[in-house]
Amino acid sequence: MNTIVLKDTGQTLYYHKQKADIQNVLGKVSARLTEYLIYTDKDDNVCRLYKTREGCWYETL
Repeated sequence: MNTIVLKDTGQTLYYHKQKADIQNVLGKVSARLTEYLIYTDKDDNVCRLYKTREGCWYETL
């Protein structure tokens, strides 16, 4: 299992990595990203991050 340990609080977060396709309104794939779902041991979603092939990171609201 992939983990991240926060040094300031000692909290352990887990993440799952998968491929994500972004589609335009016509349903055509316009981008392929890597999605990182970060969550706690209580299955609380903390956030979703997306990384492009170029190394840019995006967060969803």
